[in-house]
Amino acid sequence: MSSSSIHTAYPLEPKQGDGCVPAMVYAVLFVAGMTVLYAFFLDPFQNAITAYGWTPTPCTISVSKVEPVTDKEKKNDKGGATVVGYRPEIKYSYRIAGKVHRSERVWFTRPGADTQADAKKLVDRYPVGSQQQCYVNPKDDDFAVLERGFQPQLLIALIPLAFAVIGVTGIVSRVLRRVSHPDPKFRPLHHYETGATLTHRGKSGALALFVILLFAIFWNSIISFLVREVIKNWREGIPGCYGWFLTIFSIPFVLVGLLLLALPVYFFLKLFNPRPTLRLSTAEIPVGGAAELTWRFWGRYDRLHRLRISLEGREEATYQSTDETATAREVFATIPLIDTTKPQEIRWGKIRVNVPENAVPTFSAPHNRIAWAIHVCGQIRRWPDVDEEFEFNVLPALMLEPAGAVAS
Repeated sequence: MSSSSIHTAYPLEPKQGDGCVPAMVYAVLFVAGMTVLYAFFLDPFQNAITAYGWTPTPCTISVSKVEPVTDKEKKNDKGGATVVGYRPEIKYSYRIAGKVHRSERVWFTRPGADTQADAKKLVDRYPVGSQQQCYVNPKDDDFAVLERGFQPQLLIALIPLAFAVIGVTGIVSRVLRRVSHPDPKFRPLHHYETGATLTHRGKSGALALFVILLFAIFWNSIISFLVREVIKNWREGIPGCYGWFLTIFSIPFVLVGLLLLALPVYFFLKLFNPRPTLRLSTAEIPVGGAAELTWRFWGRYDRLHRLRISLEGREEATYQSTDETATAREVFATIPLIDTTKPQEIRWGKIRVNVPENAVPTFSAPHNRIAWAIHVCGQIRRWPDVDEEFEFNVLPALMLEPAGAVAS
């Protein structure tokens, strides 16, 4: 057993409070999200909903063709403007109360630059001279569309909506915290029965896997439309300004999505890890006292190539200011108990746990906490490690040693 490592860690330095910076960030997110939603998506959303009550009206298609979209700043080999996409151009006429009206709206927003094949599909649905049905706004006879209802391009509104939700959630939480002046509480000191043993059984991690998997599916379902839009813009060559902006904008969202796809795999692999059961002969050890720790691994313990068990002491402190709460955490004592690569010692064993005479007893207060724990780390090559810990109480030296403790 290697030598222990103990150092004084008082007083803890609090993390630097951000003051009003977080509030400003939340405010910017909320304002930016709401501005984008109002400027680009409010009217299409309203029209998509109310259009179900609009009057179906016969119309005649007068123009139906595919128009190239060019970038005048980019020149092709012949010196002309470079084609960056294609847009369907459809015009039609209809009569209301004997008066002829004309429109070129297919949906509530003008189609952007798309591939030639996609633009042609839309044009082919509305050939020149064909009789179609359009939907006229009863409040404005000049406003009509050929298609109504939900369109996939509305999904992009989820991005500014997310910014607005994050912003308003952050602002509300800070306001409520400021008004109520909460007093942060740590978990209270747990008192065990005299002579009680303490048993810890390793967790499978199934709940964490389920939660992360659900969130990964939700997130990647949202950004899938963004990926499809980027692919469309790159399908027929280098895109224009819109395509480049959309590509750069989507990169962080895609990276988060890839990370969320990898995390469920990690937690799924952990399901097959061997699980430890640890038992401490007494749940409360006085300063300078000792107890017996036994462990046993269930499952494929032979996959563990190294087992490390250590005794850790840590301090947690919360600092409350007028507009920020900061929490600091520091491990002030690390005492190795066992470090082995022998299979028979990894599978099961027992060891004496000595609490140093200069150890700080377990302590819990509204703003400070001293905790002691047994930390278990089982290393598996090319696989997620076993990482478990459980806490116990360290009593002041003046208190009587609980029954069941091993004599020091």
